[in-house]
Amino acid sequence: MWPVGPRVRGSTVTLVLVLVSLGVGPGCAPKLRSMPSPSLTGCGGLFTTVPLSHVTSGDLRALEESVPRLTPSELNLRLRGNYYRIHYDDGGVTGESRDAFVTRMLSEEHAPPGLLAGVVLKSVTFAPASTPAQQQALRQAVGDARKPLEQRLERVAARIAAAAARPDVTCRLDARMQLNAGAEVGFTPRRILIGPSLVLLAESEDALAFVIGHELAHVIRHHTKLKAVLDLLIRMVTLGYRSGVVGEFIVGILSQGSIPAYNRDKECEADYYALQYMKTADYEPGAAAEFLKVVLALTPATAERRVPSFFPEYPPVAERALHLADWAGIDLLGDPSTGSLPNPQSSEGAGPATVQDLSLGDVGESFGAVLE
Repeated sequence: MWPVGPRVRGSTVTLVLVLVSLGVGPGCAPKLRSMPSPSLTGCGGLFTTVPLSHVTSGDLRALEESVPRLTPSELNLRLRGNYYRIHYDDGGVTGESRDAFVTRMLSEEHAPPGLLAGVVLKSVTFAPASTPAQQQALRQAVGDARKPLEQRLERVAARIAAAAARPDVTCRLDARMQLNAGAEVGFTPRRILIGPSLVLLAESEDALAFVIGHELAHVIRHHTKLKAVLDLLIRMVTLGYRSGVVGEFIVGILSQGSIPAYNRDKECEADYYALQYMKTADYEPGAAAEFLKVVLALTPATAERRVPSFFPEYPPVAERALHLADWAGIDLLGDPSTGSLPNPQSSEGAGPATVQDLSLGDVGESFGAVLE
């Protein structure tokens, strides 16, 4: 008999791990026969048991074409306007309609709190002529701007965490996340970081509940734990190469070329369970699909259809929106009320002539600072 060398044993172990990841085992033959065809860019359903509706390329194209793209200027205005909408909805204003309040605040602002809330103070470079008083004023203004967002985040996060029976997981604002959110990776993660700008983009508590629920699902479904294991594996494999070219090549193969289909399915899985948490917490599940339409509006039209050199780690935003709509029982393509994205200026009645197009640079001039 030929001796079983390390190479053969290693190959055998690898084959077993692959079969386990595919769910092969006693009684799993029906599962294999019912598996959908793997998708090169979307959710294939191979690594999750959540019910995935059939989404065609025509469906994706139709939704993408129905959602107008937001320019940087329009995004700027939307985030600033949403700040005042949140402030109004939380009961901070009386004697004035919501639209009138937002219009007035946008036309009068000089240091927009909707921009200040997203400032990463550690990246601020103060001009030589700035005074200590200006520097302190900027720090105070940023802190004050974040308070309404922090209050909303804490309130919504508490409801979602209770619905998911995980009150030990908390959420906090982190300006470094910008228009993003993420659960901390580890074996016992208990914190979710959300960018202030993402809270503003969500605007409604229902949409924010979806954002939090998605990240919480990554924790509850052990996606963050697996990510920690993979990161540890990559560090062990590349230990002898450190940060050289060879090490970077190995990291690229392991992290980008190995399990993209798994990651895409887990993103859809997190969407599905986020919707369940929303329903339990009595939030409107349809807001999840509507929010992803806003996210889609930030994506260039060609980006959703381009296949990168390595297969993508995330499914197309349009596909996620259609799955969420199916789970929530709404029709994003056939219902006119869920069609085009609302114009960021329409509800205020304020056009470019009455609303100054301010940037972070304009805000910085008020405090003698350069904001990156």
